[in-house]
Amino acid sequence: MSFSAAGRLWFLVLPALVLAAYVVQQVVRRRVTSRFVEDPLVPSLLPSRLGWQRHLSVVVLALTIATLAIGFAGPRTVTRAPRTAGIVVVAIDTSASMASKDVSPTRLKAAQREASAFVTGLPSVIRAGLVTFGTVPNLVVAPTVDRVTLQAAIQQLQPAHATATAGAIDLSLQAVKAARAALGPKVPATIVLLSDGRPSIGFNGQSPLDAADSEARAAKSAAVPIDTIAVGTSGGADTMARLATESGGRTFTARNSAQLHAVYRNLGHTIGFRTVAHDWTAWLTGVALGLGVVAAAIALMSSRRLA
Repeated sequence: MSFSAAGRLWFLVLPALVLAAYVVQQVVRRRVTSRFVEDPLVPSLLPSRLGWQRHLSVVVLALTIATLAIGFAGPRTVTRAPRTAGIVVVAIDTSASMASKDVSPTRLKAAQREASAFVTGLPSVIRAGLVTFGTVPNLVVAPTVDRVTLQAAIQQLQPAHATATAGAIDLSLQAVKAARAALGPKVPATIVLLSDGRPSIGFNGQSPLDAADSEARAAKSAAVPIDTIAVGTSGGADTMARLATESGGRTFTARNSAQLHAVYRNLGHTIGFRTVAHDWTAWLTGVALGLGVVAAAIALMSSRRLA
């Protein structure tokens, strides 16, 4: 459980003060009584109020105040629920360097294995697509709920030549736009872009890096964050981090197959599911009201005596 206004929890000191004040009051009362009445006569002159039960109303009152204090701090819990709609485009670098074996068995094969597990774990309502980019970017599978077709396409990837990152982002954005035309303009969408190095192919007359920066900014304007994965040890992490920042996405580095597995699992949890906050303020307020009524009832019942 967390609190939206945790600083208000200091009010929990109030029920403790109430109980402390009551204990002090009882001690003082007993001392004052003993000054004027001999001990053997106390039971007949001041009969007991049902023993320990006479303290019950104060205890319940303290619980009431404590419950109100916790409710005042805005208690809430968070659960995870599958998204009811979404679009994901998995963009995988298929340049020649993806055949490197620093990530076992190769960068590309490891990416295929983990990307396959990633799309399998997504909720069935999420539309997932596949873009590859070597020298030329290619929309292999448009966003779809057909996991069989998508899995088959992922398994058929082969290393190509250069790295057309900007073109791949542009093609991914086009795929998202087409999917949103069918599902609605506000459907959440994400590009998961995996690469092992810097862009090497320009786009729209721009240099490779400038073009990638421009497309990342276009992704942010379209509300399509790019979550980037820098795979291997070739030093592409800085470029991937830059593109993620410019698009409003997150960046990850995977230098081995275990790290790559962890990254895709993390992405699956955040992209395929949403967090749902549950506010407990109203519920605790109701409990406090009930306790207040009980405290009042006990106080009225125990007050039926001559004092």
